[in-house]
Amino acid sequence: WAPGVFKEELSLLNRHYVVVEDEGGVLGYAGLLLVAEDAHVTT
Repeated sequence: WAPGVFKEELSLLNRHYVVVEDEGGVLGYAGLLLVAEDAHVTT
């Protein structure tokens, strides 16, 4: 993703992200996009 798109995504209230890190940095992340009563997994 372009940095601006990523920053915008993180600022939205219907998005929730988890990040897995170790001493070397980020290993991975996943997110949830909440729409009404549904949740969509994003990566």
